[in-house]
Amino acid sequence: IKYTHSMTILIVGASNKPHRISNQAMHMLQEFGHDVVLLHPILKEIEGNAVLASIKEISQPIDTVTMYVNAERSSSISEDLLTLSPRRVIFNPGSENDSLKKRLLEHNIECVEDCTLVLLKSNRF
Repeated sequence: IKYTHSMTILIVGASNKPHRISNQAMHMLQEFGHDVVLLHPILKEIEGNAVLASIKEISQPIDTVTMYVNAERSSSISEDLLTLSPRRVIFNPGSENDSLKKRLLEHNIECVEDCTLVLLKSNRF
């Protein structure tokens, strides 16, 4: 699926470390014209972007959630994710969570197991 409009993307597991894939995804999503919402339990800011500690702090609609946390961490926010009701969740390599995926699908939330960077670079985002 190719989108030509800007979307709001939640990055779960945002990082201030440039070598981390979630940090690279933040930059690439912005380069592609998307708005990013960053989620991290401790960080308050990453390169001038505000960081939220909880999904409950999100006030705008989220089109896509891109996951950069392990299954244990994503399971702990599953109820908040369901309440957020994004159109889709991307499970990046290492963030797969079969039980969460099952619950999301039951709520008609599309689930993709792929790399956000690859999806962007190959026009499949």
